[in-house]
Amino acid sequence: QLLFGSRFAGKQKNLQKISKAKQSTKGEVRHWRKDEQVKSCERCKKAFSISVRRHHCRQCGGIFCSMCSSHRIPVVEHGFSSPVRVCDPCYGTITGASLD
Repeated sequence: QLLFGSRFAGKQKNLQKISKAKQSTKGEVRHWRKDEQVKSCERCKKAFSISVRRHHCRQCGGIFCSMCSSHRIPVVEHGFSSPVRVCDPCYGTITGASLD
């Protein structure tokens, strides 16, 4: 139970950072695409469903499936000093890694 509590506290702390760093006056993260605008992964085109969830890239704001956004790195220019989810294209651009 202590482990769960510490994980929850860490996630809550990250949410507070997002809230402070990225919210506009309307309470929206500025560079994220809206869920209702995207019906399938922007990289592999897999349709979103109950089993294929949407994930926002913290770098570009695009919406991807978990397979196309499995990397986590700090995105300091958007206020994330701890590792956060990024899409494969942004990960490749930021790190210089070649992802096929």
